[in-house]
Amino acid sequence: MSVKTQLRPVLILCLMAIMVVLLSAVPPIAAETDDFSLTTQVDPPGSGTVSVDPGPPYSQNQVVTLTAAPATGYTFDRWVLNDDTGWWDAGWDYRVELTAAAAGFARKNKPAEFNINFTQLWNTLGVNGTLDPNSIRVVEVNAGGDVIDDTIAFQFDQASDYHATNKAAGTLVLIMEGNTAAGVTRRYQVYFDVTGKGFAPPAVPAQVILSEQADQDVAAYKIQAATGTLFIHKTGGGISSYNDINGIDWVSWNSATGSAGQYRGIPNSAGGSNSGVFHPGKGNMTATVLNQGPIKITLHFIAKKVQGDTGRWEGIFEFYPDYTTFTMLGTKANTVQTYPFYLLYEGTPGGQLNPTTDFIVFSNGEQITGNQTRDGDLPNEEWAFVADPSSGASGRAIYLINHTDDTQNDTYFPSGAKDMTILGFGRSGSNPLIPGTTVPRKYSFGLMDETTFDGSKPVIYNVYKPMDVTVGAAESRSGASLGTQNPVQFTITGEHSITALFKPLQYTVTTSVSPINTGTVSKSPDKSLYDHGESVTLTASPTAAGYSFAGWQGDVNGMENPKTVQVTKNMVVTALFAQKFTVVTSSNPVEGGSVTVFPQQDSYDPGTEITLTANANPNFTFTGWSGSFSGSENPKVVTVNGNLNIVGNFGAAQYTFNATSAGNGTVDWTPKKDFYAAGEQVTVTATPDSGFAFNGWTGSIISSINPLTIPISGNMSLVGNFVASQTYTVSVTVPGGGGTVNKNPPGPNYPAGSSVTLTAVPAAGKRFVEWGGDANGSDNPKTITVNGNMNITATFADDGYPLNITLSPPEGGVVFRNPDDPFYPAGTVVTLTVVTNAGWTFEGWTGDVTVVNDTTATVEIVEGGNNVTAMFSAPGPYTLTVTKTGDGTGDVTINPLKAEYAYGEVVKLTAVPTGGSAFTGWSGDATGTKNPLNVTMNGNKNIVANFIEPSGPFSDNFDTCGLSPRWGTPINPLGDATIGVNGTHLTIAVPEGVTHNLWSDIDTAPRIMQDADNVNFEYIVKFDSAVSLNAQMQGIVIQQDAQNFVRFDFEYNNGLKAFAMPFQAGSPINQRKISVDILNPALAVYMKIARTDNNWVMSYSGNGTDWIDAGTIKNYILNVQEVGIFAGNVASKNAPAPAHTAIVDYFQNVAQGPIGEDRPLLDINTEGNGSVTTDPPFNQLACGQTVTLTALSGAGATFLGWSGDVTGTQVVVTLLLNGPKSVTASFTGTKQYQALLPMITR
Repeated sequence: MSVKTQLRPVLILCLMAIMVVLLSAVPPIAAETDDFSLTTQVDPPGSGTVSVDPGPPYSQNQVVTLTAAPATGYTFDRWVLNDDTGWWDAGWDYRVELTAAAAGFARKNKPAEFNINFTQLWNTLGVNGTLDPNSIRVVEVNAGGDVIDDTIAFQFDQASDYHATNKAAGTLVLIMEGNTAAGVTRRYQVYFDVTGKGFAPPAVPAQVILSEQADQDVAAYKIQAATGTLFIHKTGGGISSYNDINGIDWVSWNSATGSAGQYRGIPNSAGGSNSGVFHPGKGNMTATVLNQGPIKITLHFIAKKVQGDTGRWEGIFEFYPDYTTFTMLGTKANTVQTYPFYLLYEGTPGGQLNPTTDFIVFSNGEQITGNQTRDGDLPNEEWAFVADPSSGASGRAIYLINHTDDTQNDTYFPSGAKDMTILGFGRSGSNPLIPGTTVPRKYSFGLMDETTFDGSKPVIYNVYKPMDVTVGAAESRSGASLGTQNPVQFTITGEHSITALFKPLQYTVTTSVSPINTGTVSKSPDKSLYDHGESVTLTASPTAAGYSFAGWQGDVNGMENPKTVQVTKNMVVTALFAQKFTVVTSSNPVEGGSVTVFPQQDSYDPGTEITLTANANPNFTFTGWSGSFSGSENPKVVTVNGNLNIVGNFGAAQYTFNATSAGNGTVDWTPKKDFYAAGEQVTVTATPDSGFAFNGWTGSIISSINPLTIPISGNMSLVGNFVASQTYTVSVTVPGGGGTVNKNPPGPNYPAGSSVTLTAVPAAGKRFVEWGGDANGSDNPKTITVNGNMNITATFADDGYPLNITLSPPEGGVVFRNPDDPFYPAGTVVTLTVVTNAGWTFEGWTGDVTVVNDTTATVEIVEGGNNVTAMFSAPGPYTLTVTKTGDGTGDVTINPLKAEYAYGEVVKLTAVPTGGSAFTGWSGDATGTKNPLNVTMNGNKNIVANFIEPSGPFSDNFDTCGLSPRWGTPINPLGDATIGVNGTHLTIAVPEGVTHNLWSDIDTAPRIMQDADNVNFEYIVKFDSAVSLNAQMQGIVIQQDAQNFVRFDFEYNNGLKAFAMPFQAGSPINQRKISVDILNPALAVYMKIARTDNNWVMSYSGNGTDWIDAGTIKNYILNVQEVGIFAGNVASKNAPAPAHTAIVDYFQNVAQGPIGEDRPLLDINTEGNGSVTTDPPFNQLACGQTVTLTALSGAGATFLGWSGDVTGTQVVVTLLLNGPKSVTASFTGTKQYQALLPMITR
């Protein structure tokens, strides 16, 4: 091979290598660096389209136009740029980050608070916005900004000068859910936006709930929180109750005096003349709700011009789920002076202070028991807790924190009665030490299930130690500028994805009815606006009697009801109603017969006449109609002008009836049958013979009604009685003249047996002497009975002169005269003899008298008559001694209270039981149970008030305006009954319709219950209501629990019965029941249940004295826990349960003694010379009324003032009658009396 040939491949390879080098040195052709895409979407899918002009590809900074076109039923809402990173929800355009650092202390469910001004945040972004508070949302994020919880509980409390555009500022409060370690910082993002975007309010479950509810009859706020329920009095500004999760009250304020009630409360910051400030009770503070949200409630209290001061007390309470903080803001007496104050817990740990077992632990580790004391400043941290080791699962405590370390004493000591804690910051003895110049001062308190020093510190430090919180810089979403403009121009800066949001068009659905007021139309869902294509269901319901639905008109038609339609435009729909009535009939009992209607139709036009016919089955008879009308006419023609529910009543034919005449007339009755059913109506008519008149029925019924319609109640017979119908005259003459006689009635004819009153009227200078003829005596006026024609004379004589004798006072004795005549001729000498009453002293004579000896005098009658006075001095003075006896406690008030009393003076004694005791009556020189008791002092008196410590249940005569707390909350299973007390009676009313009963599988009867001891007893209930319809009932229930109880009742079940049934393990014990007929309804008034061991006797009575045994339940074992009163009714297959109202006069536990008389709703007393009037009149007063009292001074007297349940010196005052009240009106002077003496003139 040649050399040339051999080098050719080498040269080729070299050339190829050179070409590669050269090619690699030449720059490549450049790629298109601004070739971008733009993706568009719509939401929701199918709601519209998006077009982009021009189409792709796109270059850097190229401007395109986006156009959104909505589909039918939609409208364009806004644009969303989907490439925003790290943004929780593109529906919000702005956010700010918050941080909360635990600051060295572990936290649990800690509230964190941030001051935020959204207007300032927008200013940093160059945005002018109006805040929509509904737009605020809070999410928690990790250090990388990723959302880890978007269900943060929060609220935004607007500042007092909040303005949505100019100053959208306030406090954002959030709960740091769960545990936060001591060194951890948690991060949150707050999303917010402007108005006009339709944000719904945030849905945050409530952890604190505010309402208004009186506590111990004082207006109060009620705050329900995680650790318990607090009550704070609105006018006192203090915590009156703090009920833990088991319902135990750790404060227990009440109206009892001193440490037993009125001293208790939190924070009880003021003493002395300012005792009505920040202390429960009826103070003079004004309360305002500053903020109310799901996790925090803020109440503001202020008191101005306390005791004449010109400044004010001011503070706020902040209620969180786990604790409460009180901040004192001001204690000013005037512009230069402030009051000192303290911060106290005066209450009942675990519901009652147990001095030997309850204990107090202080922040320095010191621990004492509840009956020990502590005084001196707590160094550094100032907190303490009071623990009850028996509360909760393993002990519970209330902790109290003074957030400011000071040098004032921090003390504890129990009350003198050892029934209340006195734990105070800044208190020495009873003196407040915290200077008013140091406000604001914070004080926190709460309940915890920790009772050790180390176990309590994390709970207390969670509240006590502050956190470090920050508010970061505002951020805006990068796509926020797209907004709602359509079309919109957009600048390409890279790869983008944009969504067009559409929302449905919305329409109204307006409904009406025709004719008006005949029905209603409901919409489901019921909204003001509906989305395009949304379904709404319309339901027409008639409300006027006799009307029914007749079709739709307008944008909906047809008869379908309910009617579901799709909304595609604004719609107007009218529901048409037409008047029709129904007639429903039934038979009682069903086997007794039937009722037919002619004509028979499903419904009737108004005014239609129908004929009702009752058809009795064999051995039954028709007894009458009930339901929509009554009577016994058969057939019965009725005009239909409303829905009718008619019952034909039938009874077994078993009784006979007969009527006879006693003579002088005839009797007849209809219908005539061999036998009648109980309750069947019979009409008997008496027809007198000529010259006679009907004089009444005797026999099974006594009556003067003719004709007489009666219900058959047994085998019955009547006798018709007749009397002659003759009339007579009465003639009166005055033979000697000297006067006239008046007859009343004047006559001239009088039926036999008539009464006529004759009045003799003397002429001047004459006097009446006597009657003669067919009348005798000197009575004037004179009443005679006319039994024939009568002739009567009246005799008059010349008049003499009176001898007027006055006894001063009348109680002192008597004076006898001789001769004893009403008038005397001038010159007559009359001898007077005085006889004194026991204990009185005759002091002598005054007037026209000649004294003979110590007891006798003579009087010579002169023209014009004589006046003589016998003077007596009263016995006395007397003493009144009142003592108490029995194992109970109580007091007796004495009005007036004096060392000695004058003869005849009236003293009012009022027995007031205390501590759950009961007053059972008076003994000694007074007897009975009347309370209050008026005692007339006619000798030295020694009276004993008897108090007992009763065992449950307690007697109740229901003489208040509300149910006694001893009965607890009334039980109203169906919620349709009405239970109340009206000042004299308890009423339990059940409506017509469904059954209200107590049975093995039915617990629907309304009732009231109270605790009862498991002992032998006698209970008595007096009913002032009757049961007369199937199946009304009223009675007593005694129970161990819901499955084991016994009921005793009066009930109507085809007749009045006394009924009892025991239940065991939820089942009735039928073989031991009591069921007896009560033939006389007047006997079903009093019910008595007597238990002896395991035997139970039921009795009834018409007068509470003469008892009839209904029966005995023997060998029935029941561990009695409660007793109560119930009412009920039972529906039958063909009739609703009849309405019934049980009216109860009293419930008596005989072991507690006689039942007391009803206290008057208003007891009015007077002292001195005066009286009191009421408006409304006294006999018309009722519970719930406001009565106006007017004090009327007697002659020469002056009104001094009111005492009792009304105070003050106004002559006219008002009083709300919300229970028995007692008032006394005091006047100057004593009561004065005038004696009117006869005087003769010539």
